[in-house]
Amino acid sequence: MTKPPRNRKRSRSSLLLRKAIFICILLFCVFWLLKFQRQKTAQSVSAETERLSPVSFTHETRPILAEKCFSCHAGSGSSTPRLDTKDVGKAFLSHKGPNGELGLPQDSTHQELLTLRQSSHLIRWRDEGAQFQKHWAFQPLPSKITLPPNLNETWTNNSIDHLYLDALARTYEQPSPQADALTLLHRISIDLTGLPPRLEDMERILASETPTQDIDLFIEEFINSEDFGITLAGIWFDAIEFSTSSLDSNASISPLWEWRDWATAWINDNKPIDEFLRLQIAGDLIDPSSPQSSLPTAIFRTPLREHNLELQTSELLAEKLADRLHRLGHAFLGFP
Repeated sequence: MTKPPRNRKRSRSSLLLRKAIFICILLFCVFWLLKFQRQKTAQSVSAETERLSPVSFTHETRPILAEKCFSCHAGSGSSTPRLDTKDVGKAFLSHKGPNGELGLPQDSTHQELLTLRQSSHLIRWRDEGAQFQKHWAFQPLPSKITLPPNLNETWTNNSIDHLYLDALARTYEQPSPQADALTLLHRISIDLTGLPPRLEDMERILASETPTQDIDLFIEEFINSEDFGITLAGIWFDAIEFSTSSLDSNASISPLWEWRDWATAWINDNKPIDEFLRLQIAGDLIDPSSPQSSLPTAIFRTPLREHNLELQTSELLAEKLADRLHRLGHAFLGFP
């Protein structure tokens, strides 16, 4: 029996290889075409939503002014017109170009200051009436919020998901797939207690027939645990710079470990946060008769560094006051 020529086998293998390569290229092109079409649809929906919704001065216009204009047109003694007051709308309405553009000076510094998107945004805000708004923290809460269109009905579970998907559509991204129950348990355990889940908790969630409901039960358990208060207290400890405090035993009337336990217990008992802060700043002045009134103020009476005890009394007092002001500014005002 004669064998087929070797070159025929090679041609057949070469043909199959070319077909496989062609199919791979075709699938690759289809994949990217579908992805591009999805991004284009999301972009058009997002653009339509942005076009129909009015421009927010607080969330959209003011950040542009703060980034590009406030360095010269904000504060007393700044260049005119001032753009950090409630009359900022009048400045934009009065300075208008002949063709509807922004009435910026013709020098290169101002002409190259704004991007095309920023200029279009400011023109749109001006054409809508250039309405000034107070900071969002001083505005009343809206009675009803208009949700953006639902771009993925199979993924959304609540109204927050609508807002999240709309934000992703603006950056042409897709949401992550739904995590499994064990991954969710690990996430909520780290976030709420600062610790990974216990072995028995993982076995419980893997054996559960209703993992979604059990996740809700785990959240309640973690919030009611002492570890939750320790985790929240850790955020406050970082803000108040607890770890960098001086360990000088003469610096504070109460040991810092007692103050740490007091702060953790206060958070675990879910007591008012305003009273929590007030007692730490001036607890000994609010109730001088109580022997425990000085305990909350221990952190503010503990310096951030070792002081030279050979300094004069007035200079040493000034350094300790500077430490207290630094703690207050860092914790309450965000100062470095």
